[in-house]
Amino acid sequence: MTKQMKLYWKLYLEWFPNEKILDEFYNPIKSYSRERSKKVIDIGCGQSQYLIDLLESDFELFAVDTEKSQLNFLEERVKQFGYQKDRITYSSKEFPSEDFEGLFFSAIIVSNLLHFFTKPEAYIFVEGLSKYCDSDSLILITVHSSDHLSNKEKITSSSYFKSFYSKKDLYEMFPNTEYEYVSYVEKEKEPSNYKKQFLMHWINEYYKEKYLPFQIQKIQEDYLKTCRINSIDFVVRKR
Repeated sequence: MTKQMKLYWKLYLEWFPNEKILDEFYNPIKSYSRERSKKVIDIGCGQSQYLIDLLESDFELFAVDTEKSQLNFLEERVKQFGYQKDRITYSSKEFPSEDFEGLFFSAIIVSNLLHFFTKPEAYIFVEGLSKYCDSDSLILITVHSSDHLSNKEKITSSSYFKSFYSKKDLYEMFPNTEYEYVSYVEKEKEPSNYKKQFLMHWINEYYKEKYLPFQIQKIQEDYLKTCRINSIDFVVRKR
């Protein structure tokens, strides 16, 4: 993770406490899980709204992120709600790993991760998830869609996002012979005024030692023109 993004997530923890990130948050696990194994894992979890939202549940919770600072931030969020940090089991190893050998999950969350893979890598990764599924296990996917503004740029080895997805891509990844399609939602979202204030603060904090105020203002203005997010939320159930 770059220094710029590390600063982003540090400030995000300060600006967006648990109550704010859970305000109007919809968690499909609560609606659709049939709770067979009662284990939930979030792969590439970041500060995981999903797991924070499930702290009061009976689920056994697992968080995976190769960026240890994100796991530390997640621990802080767990403690904000008055729980011991070990309410969640954490792993900084790349998934899959021996940490999860032989485990089966009621729900597997892969939110905002696959677009950091090339499509061939993403297909291989998704194929490996079935090893950790029971019949009726849920898999929750969130990806940047093909309509995302960044998809207008040529993808290279140095691109931040390596892939964008269509409905066809996701249906190929999760064939209906193996999965029941529970929910498919395409979203287009502009940042709220509060989120824009946060983004401007983050940019200012990152560049304040490098540029003059008028230069930073130009960076802020340009960034806000490109921060619309087009995404797909896809929920499937293992047959």
